[in-house]
Amino acid sequence: WYAYNGEKIGQGKDNAREYLKEHPEIAHEIEAKIRTAVGVNNPTAMAEVEDEIDA
Repeated sequence: WYAYNGEKIGQGKDNAREYLKEHPEIAHEIEAKIRTAVGVNNPTAMAEVEDEIDA
């Protein structure tokens, strides 16, 4: 099971992905927490990091 904040959001990757598609507010919340954790808080900075990786 995949869970977020104590709530099961799907059994298996595909079901969890579908849940996040149906609940975009949760998906955005998770994405924001990930970006904060890795130190990339804005999309422009993320694009720069991706460009560096691709180079």
